[in-house]
Amino acid sequence: MIKPLGQRVLVDVLPKEEATKGGIILFVDSQKEKNIGIIVELADGIELNIGDKIIFGQYSGDDIEEDGKKYKIVNYEDILALCL
Repeated sequence: MIKPLGQRVLVDVLPKEEATKGGIILFVDSQKEKNIGIIVELADGIELNIGDKIIFGQYSGDDIEEDGKKYKIVNYEDILALCL
């Protein structure tokens, strides 16, 4: 597994929803507003937990692949919110 350094987290990015819970189909432009993912690993000293669901900026982070799975390494400052 990859261990992020500094103020970074390793995120499993969730697929963007193509429709709302009410069944409204979203256009591609509206899907680009936010990225949601699950933290799978984090650097020491960050006040988040593995398994936390987060919202982060659209253009933030670096793509990385390990064992055929795609992840994103995101700076702590680019995390916008924690999904409760």
